[in-house]
Amino acid sequence: MKNLTTKFPQFLIGSSFLIVAVAAFMGALAIDDEASPGDPGPASYPIFVIGLIFVCAALLTISQNKAQAETDQKLRPNKQLVMLVVSLGAYIALLVPLGYLLSTYVFTGVVLRIAGERRPLVIAIYAFGIPSVIFYVFTSFLGVSLPSGVLESLL
Repeated sequence: MKNLTTKFPQFLIGSSFLIVAVAAFMGALAIDDEASPGDPGPASYPIFVIGLIFVCAALLTISQNKAQAETDQKLRPNKQLVMLVVSLGAYIALLVPLGYLLSTYVFTGVVLRIAGERRPLVIAIYAFGIPSVIFYVFTSFLGVSLPSGVLESLL
């Protein structure tokens, strides 16, 4: 019998994300949910995102890459995955000192580059557009304050 991680590396990754999603869901349930009848409350957004992560992790766990299943290749860390984890750690570390906008602009650009996008204009449009829209929606419509930094103080 072949090693499960050699034959199905996505099973290992998917299972890991399932465990993280369950733990995060349990943490989200502990959020004080003092909402008015028409307001979904502070726990609704984290629970929604965690639910999406859970569904994606479940799909990753049960799916099977035929090329990987047919080869007996030893499990090597995926370079893109390692770069993504490192950039996520840097993003989390820089979120408070730099603020949401600047750190998210850089993080989104790096993630797009890791994902294989090479066109600078496309990277710039997505890296600046998506975080700006999210910032505007959260601050203006939802009244949620995101970590402020240099750029937020200018707005």
